[in-house]
Amino acid sequence: MIIGYAHLCAADVEAWQAGATAWRRLAEQVEDRVAEFDATAAGLRLDWRGTAADAASVAIADLRELTAACGGPIEQTGRLLAEHTDRVAAARRALLAARTPAEAALAVHAARQSDERTAVALAELTASMSAPCPPAAGPVAVREWWRGLSKTQREVLLLQSPERIGGLDGVPVADRDRANREVLRRERDRLSALLESLADDRHAARERDRVERALAGLATLADRLARPGAYLLGLDTAGDGRAIVALGDPDRSDNVLTYVPGMGVRLDGHLGTSLDRTAAMAEAAAAADPAKSTAAVLWLGYDAPDNLVEGASSGAAHDARAALHDFQEGLAATHVGDLGEQSVVGHSYGALVVGETVRDLGLRADDLVFLGAPGVGVEHAADLHVDPATVWAASANNDIVGLAAPSLRQLWLEQLWPRYMGDPMPDLWHGHNPADAGFGGHVFEAADNANPISAHLAYWDRGNPALTNVGRIAAGQESGVSSPPAPES
Repeated sequence: MIIGYAHLCAADVEAWQAGATAWRRLAEQVEDRVAEFDATAAGLRLDWRGTAADAASVAIADLRELTAACGGPIEQTGRLLAEHTDRVAAARRALLAARTPAEAALAVHAARQSDERTAVALAELTASMSAPCPPAAGPVAVREWWRGLSKTQREVLLLQSPERIGGLDGVPVADRDRANREVLRRERDRLSALLESLADDRHAARERDRVERALAGLATLADRLARPGAYLLGLDTAGDGRAIVALGDPDRSDNVLTYVPGMGVRLDGHLGTSLDRTAAMAEAAAAADPAKSTAAVLWLGYDAPDNLVEGASSGAAHDARAALHDFQEGLAATHVGDLGEQSVVGHSYGALVVGETVRDLGLRADDLVFLGAPGVGVEHAADLHVDPATVWAASANNDIVGLAAPSLRQLWLEQLWPRYMGDPMPDLWHGHNPADAGFGGHVFEAADNANPISAHLAYWDRGNPALTNVGRIAAGQESGVSSPPAPES
């Protein structure tokens, strides 16, 4: 708006003075809070020792720094408004006292100049407290961008845009976790309010059911995150929902395992089971090499198929490739020090996700592990463009996915009849079975199960050699991996 004669005559100078005074008082309050932080920190150091005390001191120091960083801009805002108020008041007095058009025009010009100067100064002040947008050039560029921000800029982004920062590959694990926990809190509040608003709507039964299931899934997630050593690296409640959860800190663990689940896993379904499997693999890796730490990550960063019809298509796997590729690159980019073994485990349809990603984009992994795979998008391990010696697979003899033949004829010729002859089952829905010796990778031992469906889900059962073998691979102890027993003659 351009200031004119009428605007200047009607200017409420007292209101502007009150505004400037309020900003100055706020700056004084911020200064008082900083002093309180200092006093609290000093008291803690006198009366409290140990790991928890150190963590509390760091948290207080971070809050003190963020609060102190706000004090300067707040004080400057008050000063700018006070100076602008004085100039406008002087211009208004000059206008009211003007005896000639030239004197009146000069007074209005002075008010306009003050308005423009103040607007520019406030804009510059705002820019100094904000942070630039992250680059769209991959995790390494994101890492360098994040490192280049001031601590205040990072804090502002975490507070103002947690949904954006939480999903950025290349941002350190601890910061992503902070951002996504805030997203989780907001989503639970939003969905709870939505559920309450639907309580008396007789026509909203389906929507209420959807919201209740979503809240149940978020509650499961929150329960797991309440345990020590859990990190939330991604969260999206849209559609079936997506979540990425690390058990152990991938940035500081010696080894990192990423687990990609298969059909039917979603934020509001089977999430708890998938997290239990992730924990079991972390424990198996720790048992394989107690001297090294292994973080295990549940990567539900894609929309997994909900049924067999969707599972027969490679569309979901195709759509997941870029996200999985960038996530693995991000883990490598933010890791502190040398990263030991980086392995990726795909189960069921998740194996196809891993296979297509490796085949088309490459994947940051030292070892690929396929469990109960319906095929991985290629006919031979070499077609993945990796060393076949880094490809591992297991499939229980009566795993139901072994019946996922590409045609009824092959179902009979290559699945059912050979099953009773003890022969391998090579041809599946999505390519050659990686657990067939002819695929060219390593085949390791997995326990059988009388129930074909249970066999497909039992790879993480305690006592199943498949779980032990996955732990050995993840810990870099491949020499201890056991092969399947020879078929009985």
